[in-house]
Amino acid sequence: MLGLSVTEKEKTISFRDCQKKKLSPPFYGGNKEYRIEKFEKSEPLSPEDIKDKLTRRRIARLLADLHSIDFSKLDKTPFFMSILTEKSFMKDFKAKAARDVYSPVEQKFLKEIKELTAEEEISFLKSVAPKGDETLAFSHNDLHSQNILVLDKDKTFTLIDYEYSGYNYRAYDIANFFNETMFEYDTAEHPHYVLDESKFPSERDLKDFIKYYLFFGKYTDDEIDLQAALNDDSYRDKQLKENKNMDEFNKEVDQVYHEVQICEMFSHYFWCLWAVVKSHDADIEFDYMHFAYKRLELYKKLKKKFTHQHQKGETFEEAAP
Repeated sequence: MLGLSVTEKEKTISFRDCQKKKLSPPFYGGNKEYRIEKFEKSEPLSPEDIKDKLTRRRIARLLADLHSIDFSKLDKTPFFMSILTEKSFMKDFKAKAARDVYSPVEQKFLKEIKELTAEEEISFLKSVAPKGDETLAFSHNDLHSQNILVLDKDKTFTLIDYEYSGYNYRAYDIANFFNETMFEYDTAEHPHYVLDESKFPSERDLKDFIKYYLFFGKYTDDEIDLQAALNDDSYRDKQLKENKNMDEFNKEVDQVYHEVQICEMFSHYFWCLWAVVKSHDADIEFDYMHFAYKRLELYKKLKKKFTHQHQKGETFEEAAP
């Protein structure tokens, strides 16, 4: 894991437990250099697949299953908080930023990006972080369509690429997943990615995902008709009304929605600094510095919205159109 102190033993524990719940391919072993997993005939989801409501609900179920795992022996410091507080990652960033490898344009990018590591910025991020044990879960931390496989044998979904996994805010995986819907990678023309902010989901679609994420976190497969739950909102709501307090459930949806919007900032913050660390060393055609600056712009846009609403005494969801 880039710049973070997660032991190989801890990784092995998490891989094997995820395998038991069929949330990852069978894991046979490995070390910091490699992992050995069973080959499964499969295809990754595409960004186009994510537009489908049923597909998103199935991903919500997958994520709820992942977040339900309790790794009692793992450090439960949130992944994002480790980014802010562990010296190793920031040391890697500062060491790369100090190298004499950047063009004049990149140097201008870097000057602004460095402001993210100022104590004032870090204090802001710590102050807005979700609070309470219920906001934490074992997380993938790099969730996007290409890390979700559809298995040929039964068309079920499974996750791959757990190298960033560890405890984090539950909303981070949701935020990162939807942030990534705006990006198309491996494009032929420079900067070898395309950003389309219009692809970010509507509030309605995001809340639909959160409702199903929370719903599947409350019921096991033998307690519900899975296909009915995935396809029929009224079935879901009937189950909730019979067994849960709907007002409390709706408040929980709003709370997670608020957490997600905070974690959207966290996701852009991390991948901005990560891209700087990767810049000028990678052996693929990708403009990491351009990508880092774009992530910075997205972070600043969300931070401006956040501070504006809080100055008005509103939450994100109250101010949403």
